[in-house]
Amino acid sequence: MSEPTCDYTAKRIDELEASWGGSFVRARASLGVTSFGMNIVNLPPNSGEMYPEHSHRFNEQEEVYYALSGSADLVLPDAVVPLDPGGSMVRVGPESRRAVRSGPEGVQLLVIGGVLGKAYTPPPTTTALIEQRVANRDGRRVYARVKLRQENGVLYARLTGDQGSGILTSLASADALAIIPEDTPLVKEGDPVQVMKLEWS
Repeated sequence: MSEPTCDYTAKRIDELEASWGGSFVRARASLGVTSFGMNIVNLPPNSGEMYPEHSHRFNEQEEVYYALSGSADLVLPDAVVPLDPGGSMVRVGPESRRAVRSGPEGVQLLVIGGVLGKAYTPPPTTTALIEQRVANRDGRRVYARVKLRQENGVLYARLTGDQGSGILTSLASADALAIIPEDTPLVKEGDPVQVMKLEWS
């Protein structure tokens, strides 16, 4: 009889792949999880409307929110649920719009998602031509917030604004993320990049 397989991945949160200056941490991809989505969201103090209000009607995904540190309000159409460590875990269905407003000390959220009755699949990507140069200064994968446009059958991607840490307003106006690989220090204007479309429905 063969020995049982020991299959696990253990990483500290600060070892996981981060994007947008650390605002989003790609926990699922970093740990190799394949059956559900999972991210860590870091919001600065009193974030206001920096975290875009949205639903998941477009992909039928339900989500669970839990605060790892700090505090926030999860704003729903007919309720506001406080989130704090040791407090509520909240499931939100795909049709419900939701937004997160952090408290005075900011918040670190664990967000778990899955599609009702289906296996999780990462969002698809397509190719677009970037309209501005994007530097990758620290050798990590970069997810640049972009707006897409199509002209003469060609898809173009333009940065939506400041890409710095904690600046989620440029995410709210984005409809896609341009992915700059770890081994690419610079993409120049007109270079092809992979883009992952967003849906803020």
